[in-house]
Amino acid sequence: MEKIITQCSSCQAKFKLGGDKIGKKIRCPKCKGVFVVNEIGVQAKPAPVPRPELPQPAPAPSTVETPPAAPSAEEPTATPAVEQEVVPLKDRPRPLKVADFFETQHTRFLPDQADGVNAHISYDITGEGGGQWTLIVKDGRCEIQAGGDPSAKTRAKMTAKTYLKLAQGKLDGRVAFMLGKIKLKGDKASVATVRGCFKVPEI
Repeated sequence: MEKIITQCSSCQAKFKLGGDKIGKKIRCPKCKGVFVVNEIGVQAKPAPVPRPELPQPAPAPSTVETPPAAPSAEEPTATPAVEQEVVPLKDRPRPLKVADFFETQHTRFLPDQADGVNAHISYDITGEGGGQWTLIVKDGRCEIQAGGDPSAKTRAKMTAKTYLKLAQGKLDGRVAFMLGKIKLKGDKASVATVRGCFKVPEI
């Protein structure tokens, strides 16, 4: 409880009382006179003395060795694709093969002549030096793919000998078809249409 300092109104003696005595009548222990307790001062509580902090023990050294960090693997730098130069037909070894004509066909493409042409032809060339290729001419562009395409609108089948004659202009396509040297399925008109989209090869 908070202590107060009061003073006797008769003998002016000062003494301490509990704070709950304020406003009450008490008898002065010195002069025995009765007076009403009035507060003339408050005894401040002594400030608490801070306790000294005990030094904290140093952490024990860890006996577990931390493994060294693994070196980060550097991401491989992407190497830009290098487009292989196409060897012209005239510089290729003889005799020329069917693959030579298909591999160089895009170099003979005439975009101005392909306006409105939409052809998708799968070639099946039989016999020695044959194979399968797919020709796509669409939106003024030409694409040659190795391998056949069962979804092609046109499928053409002939021997390697017949194809080489056609490619070199030694055999007319309509004559070859009438003689049964070319077998066509699907959109037959596409075969004749695409012939005008390519230059005659220089061999």
